[in-house]
Amino acid sequence: MLLFPTTRLPIFVTQVVVLLVPPAPDTIIETSFNMETTRHEYRVIRLWEENAAQFLVNPALLPFAPLTATTQPQTLLKQVVKRVNQLEEVEKRSEISVYTQILAGLKHNKELIQQIFREGMMRESVIYQF
Repeated sequence: MLLFPTTRLPIFVTQVVVLLVPPAPDTIIETSFNMETTRHEYRVIRLWEENAAQFLVNPALLPFAPLTATTQPQTLLKQVVKRVNQLEEVEKRSEISVYTQILAGLKHNKELIQQIFREGMMRESVIYQF
């Protein structure tokens, strides 16, 4: 009785490093890690170069959206808040809002984040709409 098939399928593992903010100008961004007999190649994603649109369609990626490429960071932040507010599950909406604010703090000042999130939350409020 064989527990494992005799033919092996190739196994591919893609390693990814996500850089949240640009490094210092003279920093070299490596795409591999080498140590003695070990070598790991990885893909580098530079969030500040990524299109924001792809991050706005997936709730799990919303916290990263404020760090993506844009010429209008405040407008993008408002779009993110709008998308967060459209989430139906209250617990999920709350968690994603917190994560988004934390990561947005890497690029934006605290006051701006609080202002935009507060405004966005108020617009979605039943009391505000009344």
